[in-house]
Amino acid sequence: MTLGELISLLGQADQDLILPDGFTYPHSYRGIYADVAFEPAADVKVSDMLAAAKSAVGAVFQGYKGGDYLMNESTIAHISPWGQSTEEDDISPRLLKNMLARGYKHAADRPTDEIIVDEVRITPVTYYVSMLPGDWEDSPYLWTAVVDYKGNGLWTVTWGSTATLNRNGTLDPHGSGKEWVKDHTFTLSEALSKAQDLAKNQRSNTQFGAFTAEEIMTKKARGGL
Repeated sequence: MTLGELISLLGQADQDLILPDGFTYPHSYRGIYADVAFEPAADVKVSDMLAAAKSAVGAVFQGYKGGDYLMNESTIAHISPWGQSTEEDDISPRLLKNMLARGYKHAADRPTDEIIVDEVRITPVTYYVSMLPGDWEDSPYLWTAVVDYKGNGLWTVTWGSTATLNRNGTLDPHGSGKEWVKDHTFTLSEALSKAQDLAKNQRSNTQFGAFTAEEIMTKKARGGL
């Protein structure tokens, strides 16, 4: 991807998004001195990445072993620390799309509990919210709200296998499309709060009637089921 293409795509993105894997300061790329590279950085706003990319246009950087190199919009762009290069440093449209897809707007909306195993990031993107004990075996999904990450700091709340919570607090059949997603996604804190309300108060239908999780546990404990 050229520097001009990078600037154009970043300019079309949500400027308030914070990317877990982004970049900052531009410099001459070790692999090809006439190319531009950006320092990798964590938790960087799109607006700051765009400013870094724009600052490289017309800038002159010194190569790793000397020489001055003028950068312009046709210059090929990479993500690489100063003085380093690999075959996977190129910034491609696909790489940038994946970077943007993991963006978030507030710390509380970012998938939590990330762990690194052998330099590989593992990120939980689903939460199961239920009042039932962990060893409950009788169709626990009937009383479990599921919170799923959908990218851009937004999450859905589903109940059972077919219903998704909307912003009015009611459950709709699963759907798709821009408007549907807008009406059925929340920040993580909102989603977890709404999922907890469902876990406590939502009734699920069984062959014995409609019960909340607390009611079904009470009936089972009393031998009523």
